[in-house]
Amino acid sequence: MTRMLSFGALIAIIVVIGLLFYKVMIGFFVPIFLAAVLCVVFRPLHRAVLERLGQRERTAAAVTTALILLSVLLPAGLIIAAAAVQGASLISDVNSASINLAFQRVRTTLGLNIDHLYEIRKCQKEFDQLLTVTNDNMLPDQRKERTKLACAHLDTDLTTLAEAMKTLNRDGVEERLQSLDELKKQLVDVRDMNPEDVDFAATVLTAVAKFKSIKVDMLGGTYVAWLKESANPTAADIESLTQQGIDYIRPKLVSITGATGVAIVKLAIGTGIMIVAIFFFLYDGPG
Repeated sequence: MTRMLSFGALIAIIVVIGLLFYKVMIGFFVPIFLAAVLCVVFRPLHRAVLERLGQRERTAAAVTTALILLSVLLPAGLIIAAAAVQGASLISDVNSASINLAFQRVRTTLGLNIDHLYEIRKCQKEFDQLLTVTNDNMLPDQRKERTKLACAHLDTDLTTLAEAMKTLNRDGVEERLQSLDELKKQLVDVRDMNPEDVDFAATVLTAVAKFKSIKVDMLGGTYVAWLKESANPTAADIESLTQQGIDYIRPKLVSITGATGVAIVKLAIGTGIMIVAIFFFLYDGPG
């Protein structure tokens, strides 16, 4: 039993030491690996410098390290800094109009424009309003009034949508027009029902599902409909998307505090480790 406890304690100590070693050394792996790669790439240069300096290994290693910094690391740092500044400048020029123009180009290129978009959105908005009458917290008279108002608006909007569909010679127009007529009849039933009836909410949901089915069919199927709706955001969606993107990216580009500050400190430490490793690899490595 004592041996088993000792063995278990030994395994636990080894695991803890291994985790601590990993935690401490993980930051050294990438810089040292990059240093080894650079030493291999610049080995011919180091040999030439070593011969030019009369086989003075320490001086040759220092000179070669400086040349590597000037030829690789310094330009890379300047490129990253310039990219950050340009990114910050680009973000400042981003607005809803430019985002909307980008969406328009994508829609035109990929063929994701939606016919009768305005009419479809008007109908969708009214159906969303109609769904609110299924809320039990609303007063009966208020539910009845809102139901009649929403159904009246939907009757007008669906008629407008049907007239717009007739102007385009698309496949399946007759079937969709028939479906719209059936939907308008369902809305008449909704309007005439008492909101307190047990089947009222189910009837409303059936009408909403019917419109959704018609809309998906008009847009070309489930997946195409999702793509088209994603590529045709509303003005409010574009404004929100733009603001969220700016709020997310700008601090990461220009802030020197928080996560960005920590990343810069880690980058500086890693660069220092890599420079020291390059020098000693060149100094102690094979000639």
